Amino acid sequence: MRKPYRKTPPGFSLMETGYVQPKNEINQQLMNVVDICCLGVSYWIVGHGLIYGDSYGTSPFAGVGNFFFATSEDQSGSEYSTYAFELSLAALSATIVSGAIAERVKLHVWLLYNFFSVFIYSIPAGWMWGKHGFLRKMGAVDVAGGCVVHGVGATTALIFTILLGPRNRDKQADSRGIPSANNTLVGFYMLIWGYLGMNCGSTFGVRGTKWHHTAKAAATTITAAMVGFSVALVVSYVVTRYRTGKGRYDVVDIVQGTLGAIVSVTEMPYFCNDSLPDIDHANDACKIPHGQNKLRMSVTGGCAVISPWQSVVIGSLACPIVLAAAELIRRAGVDDVCSVVATNGVAGIWGVLNTGIFSDTEDIGFHVSSTLKGTLYGGGGRLFGVQVLAIVCCLSWAAVTSFALLFVSLPQILHRDRNDSALPLQFLDRLIGLRVSPIVELEGLDKAVHNIVSKGEDWGFKVADLAAVTPPGRRAKSRSRSSRSRQKVRPTAITT
Repeated sequence: MRKPYRKTPPGFSLMETGYVQPKNEINQQLMNVVDICCLGVSYWIVGHGLIYGDSYGTSPFAGVGNFFFATSEDQSGSEYSTYAFELSLAALSATIVSGAIAERVKLHVWLLYNFFSVFIYSIPAGWMWGKHGFLRKMGAVDVAGGCVVHGVGATTALIFTILLGPRNRDKQADSRGIPSANNTLVGFYMLIWGYLGMNCGSTFGVRGTKWHHTAKAAATTITAAMVGFSVALVVSYVVTRYRTGKGRYDVVDIVQGTLGAIVSVTEMPYFCNDSLPDIDHANDACKIPHGQNKLRMSVTGGCAVISPWQSVVIGSLACPIVLAAAELIRRAGVDDVCSVVATNGVAGIWGVLNTGIFSDTEDIGFHVSSTLKGTLYGGGGRLFGVQVLAIVCCLSWAAVTSFALLFVSLPQILHRDRNDSALPLQFLDRLIGLRVSPIVELEGLDKAVHNIVSKGEDWGFKVADLAAVTPPGRRAKSRSRSSRSRQKVRPTAITT
């Protein structure tokens, strides 16, 4: 059931290459590989322990223990599967950032950022998912990552993008234009199935009664995607008709609106409560003690527990909210290349808030962390308030820690005078900077970083000189051949 989720990283990668110029496609692809590899190493060393560690020193702030992740043989199946799945979510959070800062960030900075960004992600993930987490104990719910994955990733992307500044582009160019709509649409299609696998896979199995909730997750996720796509078509046509006098179906609006609808229904609560018996890993179900007929679960507005009509409401409203947020961010001067702040951050927050609205209780066979009802079902505002607190805590942590991690490069970004008295900042500026030079940005990162020359000539970017990558011994031959060919060509008279 989790295999479709493997399409999510390549889907993101392919979609992002559609937003960047051809001279930066290879570098953007490699950045998405770095997300998984570099962050994966640090997640194995310390990240998983910060989320699920329960050794001496564990506090409501962070877990301690199980660093350099390993487990016993009797629990290897459940522990290793959980580790692999949670690692994928951590990589997804970093991939969100790469879509916002494309075409201008140094690759070695991106390598270092991904290695240390595990602290940005793992701490709030522990608050929400770890046994020690204070947000989990308060009843906050976010199992598929609307706040922890999408919200934290989008907040970090916003900070990173503001510090980097906008790309050096022609002022006459359309800021909404994308060089390769084909790549974007193919990656978008892969993402739909990737999110389907992620939402269904968050049930951690299909045995026992879990297949009921897995099937429901699939139905509500697809329903939200279809509704989001339909609403995006209408909104795009109306908006373009208002702007230009002729209605069109904008690819960017369709992609952002649909993905926003899917992200907004990814709040799926699927883990057993600590007060109840442990999970029976052999049967993928919670053991029911003798004399207890039923366990109860809090429906948290997520794809596995909401009704189709609720996914229609959430997804249809998420689409215009995301598109409006993307337009506001663009007008504010924030150069978010793939609009991840709106598509992931705003939609993720919208989904977390809906948990506090649509939450109800029903008999489904096992228990999760929260038993609070939402506002719509007579629970008052307590669960909604807890969800708001979770958003504030997680996003504030992401903003502060990402700014602190990137602060060493601020002199480069702010273009400080080299002759001022800030000697330590000058040293850091020369040692490392977030952004590539204007010359590298003009020529393209593929050539400057990977020695790969783009052959495209569209979108007004400078075509690299082929002589720069031609062996010295062949340059003279190529020049002599070209000169001879020019001598042979003679203009012919045109007779009438």
